[in-house]
Amino acid sequence: MSGNLKLAVRNVRRQFENYLIYFLTVALTVALLFAVNNVFFGKELAQHIDMTSDFKNGMKALIVLIALIVSFVLGYATSFMLKLRKREFGTYLTLGMSRNNLLAIFLAETLVICVTALGVGIFFGLFIYQGFMAVIMRFMDMEFLISSYSVRGLVFTIVLVAAIFLLACGASAFYLKKVRIYQLVYQEKKVARASRVPFLWFLLALVSFGLIVYSCFAFENEIEQVFADREASSAFVEIFSVFACGVVVFHISISKSVVSLLLKRRRLRAKGTNTFVLRQLSGALGTNALMIGLLAVLLTFAVIGVNVSFVQRASELALLDRDYPFDLLCCQEDAQYNKKPDQAVLREAEQIVQKHTAVTQTFSYPIYRSGASDLYGYTKWSGAGYEGLMDSYMTESDFNAVMTFLGKEPISLDGEFYIVANNAAAAQAAWQEAVLNRNGRKYRIKGVREDVPVLHYVYFYAVIPDEAAKGMELETFYTAYRFSNTNFHAPDLNEQLDELEEKNEYCNFLLREYGRYERNSVAAILTVGALFVALVFLMLAMAVLALKTLSGIAQDREKYRILFQLGAGERQRCRALFRQTSCFFFLPFSGAVLVSIPTGWICGKVVILGGTGVLAAETYVTAAVVALVMAAVGIVYYMLTYLIAKRTVI
Repeated sequence: MSGNLKLAVRNVRRQFENYLIYFLTVALTVALLFAVNNVFFGKELAQHIDMTSDFKNGMKALIVLIALIVSFVLGYATSFMLKLRKREFGTYLTLGMSRNNLLAIFLAETLVICVTALGVGIFFGLFIYQGFMAVIMRFMDMEFLISSYSVRGLVFTIVLVAAIFLLACGASAFYLKKVRIYQLVYQEKKVARASRVPFLWFLLALVSFGLIVYSCFAFENEIEQVFADREASSAFVEIFSVFACGVVVFHISISKSVVSLLLKRRRLRAKGTNTFVLRQLSGALGTNALMIGLLAVLLTFAVIGVNVSFVQRASELALLDRDYPFDLLCCQEDAQYNKKPDQAVLREAEQIVQKHTAVTQTFSYPIYRSGASDLYGYTKWSGAGYEGLMDSYMTESDFNAVMTFLGKEPISLDGEFYIVANNAAAAQAAWQEAVLNRNGRKYRIKGVREDVPVLHYVYFYAVIPDEAAKGMELETFYTAYRFSNTNFHAPDLNEQLDELEEKNEYCNFLLREYGRYERNSVAAILTVGALFVALVFLMLAMAVLALKTLSGIAQDREKYRILFQLGAGERQRCRALFRQTSCFFFLPFSGAVLVSIPTGWICGKVVILGGTGVLAAETYVTAAVVALVMAAVGIVYYMLTYLIAKRTVI
């Protein structure tokens, strides 16, 4: 075994250029796995975010799923490495080496690469982890400090990498066990045939491009409709499906049409090495059209996922102002408070708050009930199963006092009443003929309001003239607080208020800063998860493109030698190689980068419609940064690929 290991180490050194792309991909994947495992297993996140066990298990399942995808793609990449070295392995067998020895050498080579990549990946993962934690701390508006590392995260990373190594090597080991010597020594030549109907493929490319553009506009219109109707839409799945199909078909059609059509142009073919390059591309693109289409859609959705994760935070901030209109809201309910609120609880709550921040204003307002469910009869929450629901009311004077406290315009009912809807279903109920009978007088509906912050946590409530509330009983009493500043640790204050809730069964507290804290925590985790998935998918796609390019170039060495004999100098051959490899490499990649434009535009529209237009500029910057990072990674992979290919054929 020691002899095989020495030979494996020597082979890795000798074949370092061919293994460079593979090594880089494995090392960066290990770095990302190590970083994200430290995020979810480390103590730092647990101290700031209270994650449920279901959430943790879901993230572990996601990481394992990504690891399986990585093992599949690396197994695919390993097969390319075998193609580059078929003749070498065939020579070993011809000289009398046993298949077991050959298999041991190959596994030892892969083991050397994976162990080295594991060490390098963990080293770079130390820094990527701090970057992930910086994103989380920024989202949570906390000061960034160097985070500690997790032993569990390290162990889990090593276990995942070992599993990836075993799965990736399995298929290649099986191949080496069964392949014939003749197939290794005399590589099978695939005859790449040009498309017979390039014009029809080009028409299909135009149609699919039209579907992509249509999907973008349809998605924008659907978003506008959702914000207008305040109701979830089921059309998004269909639009995404059309978009994905359009991306796949477009890249397949382009691969099978454009080069073939260019070959028919005599002037273009007559210039320099154009005929040679176009024929090379025609074969490579036509043979790998499906792969190019699948990689394009994978990269496209990686870009979309990262952008959407940043928009999700902006959406949560918009909802925060609606769901938490006050710094602190104390809710006292049930019949025991039918006469007046419990002042002792309010005094104790204020004493708790004063330990963290100063209270500058206090405001109270009541919610009434009539004991009937007349208004619920106009909604879907009536009949069997909804017997316990009763109508809630707020007087005009109390409502206007709250609006003034919040800095909003008061209303004038003029003897009618408003319905204040807290969700889309309540707003869309059949309110047109709603009539309220109170104290011998009929009150007709004046309208439905959806622009009011949540003042009472029910589906809806009615704002009625003061005289209509006579004879009603007190349902809930709210006390709102405004703080001098929010520079306090929200989880600590919320925990103390929870203890007060436990002692007073019919009392609840809603702390705005804790709501912000929870929503920012979720947004931070989702963003880090999206970044992790997108970067892994990006590197895997780049690795497949790079190794596929190199495996094809190895077979083209003889063609470039013939090109040299026909009089093409080194400069001409380098240009030909650059055009051949760059067109093949960047076809699926460039489309995904360009998708950042409509993605940023749509995400900005969502932010503006959601009421956080001040974050629109940040959304556009995020889309641009995502595109630039993606372009930078792609360029690095391509330059390595081109330099290796150049040394191989030139």
